[in-house]
Amino acid sequence: MWNKLGVKKILTTCPHCFNTLQNEYTQFGGDFEVIPHAAFLENLLYSGKLKPVNGLLEIVTYHDSCYLGRYNGFYNQPREILNAIPGISLIEMSRAKESSFCCGAGGGRFWMKAESENAITINRTHEILATGTKVLCTSCPYCLIVLKGEIEKREPDQQIITMDIAEILEASL
Repeated sequence: MWNKLGVKKILTTCPHCFNTLQNEYTQFGGDFEVIPHAAFLENLLYSGKLKPVNGLLEIVTYHDSCYLGRYNGFYNQPREILNAIPGISLIEMSRAKESSFCCGAGGGRFWMKAESENAITINRTHEILATGTKVLCTSCPYCLIVLKGEIEKREPDQQIITMDIAEILEASL
C-alpha cells in the first residue's frame, strides 16, 4: 500500500518500528528510506535548522536502546544532540554503546503483566543510579516507560527525570 501511495521516507520515533520497517518490510516489497528520529534531529541540528540556545545545566546519561543501538548501529546521533545543547554534562553508564544493556522491555515483556520482578530492568536501573544523573535520556518509548517506572519504584526520592531525546532538544530551543 505504501509503495502504491508513493511513500519514499518514513520517520520513526520508536526503534522497534524503525527496525521492522527498515529490515523486515523489504522482504514484502517495501522500498523506502526509514529514519529514526534521533538521526533526523541530529541532521536538523547540523544543517542549522534547529539551534539550541537554552542551557539546561543538567547531568544526563543516555540509555542505548537495543533496536536503535546494537541492532542498527545508531550510537553517536543521540550523543551529538546532547553534546550540542549548552550546559549538558553527558555521563556514560558503565555499559554503553556497543556494550549497552537491555532495559528489560524486550521480547514482549513490556506487554506482560509479570508477577515477578524483572532482573534485567533492575540491573539497568542500578547502572543508571550509579551515574548520579539528574536526567535519563533515551530514544525509545518502551525503554523510557520501563526505566521510569523502575527508577520511581527503587528510588522514589531520587527525582530523576526521564526524557526522550526529542524532549530534551525541544527544551533547549
